[in-house]
Amino acid sequence: MSSTKNPFLTFLNIETDKMVGINIHNITSYHEKIAETDDGDKHYVLVLCVDDRYGRKIDVTFEEFEDKLRDWYGQSV
Repeated sequence: MSSTKNPFLTFLNIETDKMVGINIHNITSYHEKIAETDDGDKHYVLVLCVDDRYGRKIDVTFEEFEDKLRDWYGQSV
């Protein structure tokens, strides 16, 4: 019996303050961004997917996001 990896990564959407699942196979691009908040600058990643017209702002640093991709694929991204 083969083990299949779950392609959905779960993150906090900083615009809705809700958890969002992102299918790793649908990611077309991602970019590091910085939002200005009352508590100072907040680093996040803007993920663009084939099924998402405007992208999702997720509460994770760029390095953490790339680490998750690297872990999933088992190689450098």
